[in-house]
Amino acid sequence: MDNTGEALGPAHEGNEQATGETAAPSEWARIIAEEQAKPPGERDELRQWEATHFEECRLRALGQKRKYFDEKLAQLVASRKRAEAELRTTIDKEKIQFELLRATAIALATAHLTALLAQRRRKVFSDAYGRVIYDDWLNELRYFVSTTVGPKLDQRALENWCVACANIRRLALNCGSDGSGGADFEVIPAGEEGRELVQRLMRCVGEFVEPHVSEMCPHADAVVDPADFELLCQEMLRQAGWDARRIGGGGDQGADIIASRNGMMAVFQCKLYAEAVGNSAVQEVHAAKSFYRANLAAVIARNGYTRAAKQVADSIGVFLLDVNDIPNFRGGPGPAGDPDGPDS
Repeated sequence: MDNTGEALGPAHEGNEQATGETAAPSEWARIIAEEQAKPPGERDELRQWEATHFEECRLRALGQKRKYFDEKLAQLVASRKRAEAELRTTIDKEKIQFELLRATAIALATAHLTALLAQRRRKVFSDAYGRVIYDDWLNELRYFVSTTVGPKLDQRALENWCVACANIRRLALNCGSDGSGGADFEVIPAGEEGRELVQRLMRCVGEFVEPHVSEMCPHADAVVDPADFELLCQEMLRQAGWDARRIGGGGDQGADIIASRNGMMAVFQCKLYAEAVGNSAVQEVHAAKSFYRANLAAVIARNGYTRAAKQVADSIGVFLLDVNDIPNFRGGPGPAGDPDGPDS
């Protein structure tokens, strides 16, 4: 009988397993049947409740996300406003420190104004094409700032200015600005503070000197430098009604000044000689007349002309002027260009 039980045991277990496997589908079928047995209105109400509950959950989740992002945005806006306020404060500090440095530069420029004006007169000129050349003057300003102003700058103000520049660079980055686009400040790249300071001080000194240039026209008897004599002649021609500009450099082709008046163009050579001017100056300005296609040519001197120069000038039609003849010179014949005579 035990053997029979042993023989029936596995078969009995297999029947139970088979019964379990078929029970699950039967239970699911029962649930489906019960659901289908419900009235249609009850089923629709259940589905509506599920949809409403889901929408409420979704809106609640969206509201939480919106609140989170609004809080983050508010934090970013507040942080940027603090950075902008700090940036404005730092810009004001930089301006204060630079003003201290600028005051030193202007004080030294005032002390050396005569020398600076002399260099300004000598080193600014017009080329053969009418362009005003400032290169030599800018180099002179750079030399003055580097050798005269730099050693006299207050070191504490200089250090504070450099620190302010570094802070502006950092804060401008936080504010998303590079100092361009009409901003009232400039971001100086790291390591460029020294170069930028020299250029700013050069600009300050140049702007200080410029208004004094027209005030410093020396009298002919006091002039000892040829460049100053050219500038004097240019200024006297302008006062006489000529549109005059000085030409400098190696490409002047024999003309120191080119001037025009009433549609007439003239070339001038200015000679600050201690003795009478010879005929070489006459020949040079005559060549310049052809080169520039001018209507007339003249030499301006302070101590007269040799007989040979006068003979050559008469033969080729070059005016020989004393510096005191300039106020009356109009381009007509005669030693001072008689305005009533016919044009040459």
